[in-house]
Amino acid sequence: HYPLRRQRQMCIRDRYFCEKVDAIERIKPLVQKARDNLAELKIHNVQFKYGDGYIDYDKSVKYDGILCAAAPRSYPEDLISVLKNNAKLVLPVGGNSQKLNVITKKHDDNFDEDIYEDVSFVPMLSGKSEDGNDI
Repeated sequence: HYPLRRQRQMCIRDRYFCEKVDAIERIKPLVQKARDNLAELKIHNVQFKYGDGYIDYDKSVKYDGILCAAAPRSYPEDLISVLKNNAKLVLPVGGNSQKLNVITKKHDDNFDEDIYEDVSFVPMLSGKSEDGNDI
């Protein structure tokens, strides 16, 4: 067997782990760079969208999980509403001091929140950026 890290990479590439991944990036040149990198790796199940991560996700879809790679000051509760029951929202939360949060959606729009160790991510900003220089 491959080490766990390798298995995860293989699963994503083989669509075993996740059939489809929707990704939102607010900095326009990074969208194309990410698409190029994934194409080179022959990963075809990730769809990148140029948009605002706070509002530009498909609200008609119920997601199996959401992973944020940028830290909002507080977690966007609207993201919980688009999770399937028992799905997780994993994201760093905070400003200068950040913690990894895992929010699990339960039935009837209730949720559990687990807070883990200190982390350090770029801030999650609203809006879109043409070049990333307006941060």
